[in-house]
Amino acid sequence: GLFAESDVRAIAVRPDNPATLFAGTEAGLYRSDDSAESWSKVDLPGNDRQIWAIAIGPSTTDIIFVGTCPSALFKSEDGGESWRQLEVELAEECAGGAITPRVTSIEIDPDDSNTIYAGIEIDGFRHSTDGGKTWTTINDGLSSLDIHGITVVPGQPKTIVVATNNDICICHDLQTRQPLEVKRHY
Repeated sequence: GLFAESDVRAIAVRPDNPATLFAGTEAGLYRSDDSAESWSKVDLPGNDRQIWAIAIGPSTTDIIFVGTCPSALFKSEDGGESWRQLEVELAEECAGGAITPRVTSIEIDPDDSNTIYAGIEIDGFRHSTDGGKTWTTINDGLSSLDIHGITVVPGQPKTIVVATNNDICICHDLQTRQPLEVKRHY
């Protein structure tokens, strides 16, 4: 159902069932239940949006988050059968309308499936500790709000690595709200 040169921005595989994959495309969200032999479009609210990020819970695989352009976050709690848009404050435009913000990265904490991290290009870093019900903006210590990627390194202390257009930022403990420590790699 996609045209030949359609951009695919994100792919995620269910850890408990590797035959089920999700693909985020410029034409919406697609799902395969047969190891990518065939695909069908997922009925997602606002499905005219480009999908830039997908995260599936490592231990609670029915929980799936999707990030879009224009920036919005969506959540499914039933393996992708139904979706709802999350209430999170995100910029609608940047640079006087020249740039459309987009959710470029979503990570679910491997030790706590209620802790979610989201990176928004040109709009910074978001953090939720209640499964996406409420969100905190954490931009202190970032050299740029142009977030390109996030990863969570399990263990104690928890390490969150945030990639911006300028450098790599590392945070060891968001619970105590310590500012991100900027590490530059050239």
